[in-house]
Amino acid sequence: MPEEEFRTIARLPQQKRFDILESFADASWGSTMSVNCVILDFWEKKGTMPLRLLDETVEMPFENVTIPCFRDFDTCLRNYFGDWHTFVRGTSAHEGCVMSADIPYKDYLRDIMQA
Repeated sequence: MPEEEFRTIARLPQQKRFDILESFADASWGSTMSVNCVILDFWEKKGTMPLRLLDETVEMPFENVTIPCFRDFDTCLRNYFGDWHTFVRGTSAHEGCVMSADIPYKDYLRDIMQA
C-alpha cells in the first residue's frame, strides 16, 4: 500500500478504519499464506509470518488462568521482536512501568498503591 494512502486511512474516524479493515480481512480470507496482527506492520512488513506457524495452539499458564498460545510461539515472537529474551531500554510504550515475571501484576499494583 502506498504510504499516502495508508496515511489517509489512518486519519479516518475509528469506525471507518475498522470498516475498511474488516472489509479487507473478509475479502482476503483464505487467500494468503501470511498473517500479521498489527495493522501498521502490514505496511512495514515487520512481524509478518507464515500462516502455518499459527496452525496449532497449546494452553499456557498466565497468572491464575491458562490461555491459548501458538505452539511455535518462540518463532512468532522472534519474527516480530528479534531476540525477545533481551530487554532493550527505550523501546517500550510502557516506559516507567516496572513489572516482574514472578509477581502477578494485581499484587504489584496493590503494593504500589499501599506504598
